[in-house]
Amino acid sequence: MKNKLENALEFLQGIGFTGTHCIFTSLAVRDFLREIGVKADVRSVALIVTAAHQGLPLHRLGVGMNKLWDDPYEGPNWDGHLIVTVPGYLIDSTFHTVRREAWSWTPDILITKRGTKLQIKESNYPALPIVACASMISPAHQYQFQAVWFSYTRNNGWKTAPDFEPTRRQGLISEMLEEWRRRHG
Repeated sequence: MKNKLENALEFLQGIGFTGTHCIFTSLAVRDFLREIGVKADVRSVALIVTAAHQGLPLHRLGVGMNKLWDDPYEGPNWDGHLIVTVPGYLIDSTFHTVRREAWSWTPDILITKRGTKLQIKESNYPALPIVACASMISPAHQYQFQAVWFSYTRNNGWKTAPDFEPTRRQGLISEMLEEWRRRHG
């Protein structure tokens, strides 16, 4: 029999968000999980996604990395990435936004175990603690795929973003709770 956390992770995997804003969706997921009695928090991270084939790099993507690489972001939005943590797991509710051809088969919401032991040998990775890592092989091309989330708690500008306001996400949380109750009583 599954416990509440396992049921909640399965539920979230099946929902699939179409939103593109990690602040909005991460806070909504956190609030939903708390409402159903699961300990959940949000965390600012830097994310690096890579694909390789037979050990040769194909593609690389960084999210929330500009300040770390001394390339100041001047756009209107927060330069960072927000995820949800629950006991033992990381939930990236907007993972679909980093989908590229080399990893087009990855899930919309990526849920992976936290505390993954990973030794980073590349010098261009940030010198930050690793929160989690997900590694997979593409079924069609045999690409090696890896996503690494680095703790970047000092990047907390998300707390001043409009999506930080609880009333903005209340409708989504209510819908999630209604569907949860329909499925789980």
